[in-house]
Amino acid sequence: MKVEAWKGDAFAANPPKQLIAVLVFGPDQGLVRERGDALARSVVANLSDAFRVAEIGGDDLERDPARLFDEAAAISMIGGRRVVRVKDASNAHTEVF
Repeated sequence: MKVEAWKGDAFAANPPKQLIAVLVFGPDQGLVRERGDALARSVVANLSDAFRVAEIGGDDLERDPARLFDEAAAISMIGGRRVVRVKDASNAHTEVF
């Protein structure tokens, strides 16, 4: 499903419950980050929770492409859904996704 930019804030504040993955991109990195944070908070209240939130950088993804799958398949020690965020990805990472 594609969400038009003007509907982005509303979607990020209340995404569909069956949502598994989201690609947030655009020319305004600040807005991309804000919407990504809002989406992540719809799953995990505390984005600093290391058991439920994983962040992977584009460089890390290049060195270890399997890490994305490993993080997505991991189960939280304390229960609940997890968030896996990839930062600084580019077209070079397309096959990994």
